[in-house]
Amino acid sequence: MYLLTRPAPKLQTSTAAFRAAGLAVTGVAPLDIRFDSEVIEQLRQTLAASNVDTLIVTSTFAAEALLTLSLRVETSPTLIAVGSSTAALLRTAGHMVTVPASQDSEGVLETAQLKQAKGQTLVIIKGREGRTLIADSLRAGGNTVVEMPVYFRKMLPSPVTTNDWQWPDVKGIITTSAEMAQSMFDSYPAAPLLNIPWLAVSNRVADTVKANGVARVGVCQGASDTALIHWVKENWE
Repeated sequence: MYLLTRPAPKLQTSTAAFRAAGLAVTGVAPLDIRFDSEVIEQLRQTLAASNVDTLIVTSTFAAEALLTLSLRVETSPTLIAVGSSTAALLRTAGHMVTVPASQDSEGVLETAQLKQAKGQTLVIIKGREGRTLIADSLRAGGNTVVEMPVYFRKMLPSPVTTNDWQWPDVKGIITTSAEMAQSMFDSYPAAPLLNIPWLAVSNRVADTVKANGVARVGVCQGASDTALIHWVKENWE
């Protein structure tokens, strides 16, 4: 059995996807997601009043916030999604979306639209306290960047799980963000966490796991259920 960390809103869906693929998994949600209605309204006003060249959407939660604004497809700015799941959600509304080959901040900066961007106006739709690499790099390149933290993470008093489980049954731990990785160490005894192999969705998340003393950490270049399931089947089954 594997432990899969996801935010509370994604917990049941992701767990069901793993089980449908024949993988025994227990979902663990150490945090919830809350939307900031004031920032979403600021985003609406910015898109209505400004000549925005590019929208960078960093997660499915950022995409959900954007879609509440019912942006007109024919007049929307260029859309870049950090991950395939985010892109898929935007495409359900008819948007054309670019997804970087490497589904992380570094990959976004390597897209054809941004690699040599200069003098553009860009809006980054993200979570509060998210990475600043994209914004910092684009500003350094002579662009105007507006960051819109439309949601924030709220740690739960204790992790929510999809079912009862025991440490001896756990073959691996799958973590999809640095915050959730750290919360596992804050919530559970160190001994079993250190002795079980981990899977992270980026080198940055893997670094957080390693910093806590874990020696065996794999990296999947993608945070979607499909990508994670494929990695687990190829490497752990």
